[in-house]
Amino acid sequence: MTVDLFLRTYNKDVQWLPFLFRSLCRHARGFRKLIVVTPSASTDVVKQAVDRFSSRLVISGAVSEVVLAECSVWPDDYNG
Repeated sequence: MTVDLFLRTYNKDVQWLPFLFRSLCRHARGFRKLIVVTPSASTDVVKQAVDRFSSRLVISGAVSEVVLAECSVWPDDYNG
């Protein structure tokens, strides 16, 4: 069985991402991918945080790969 983690985030969440990534490094094991999806308007900010932690997530064994994907910007992006 293959299991991926899916994270939907945006630029205003970036201050919380290090806490999430550290928690995954400590407690998660054996997931295939961490798929981080962000609106195109937030990609640059979120990419910096993902780049900072992606190697740690792989080295810790939490995931085998970290993937950053863009999605459309919605008027009420909280529900995006």
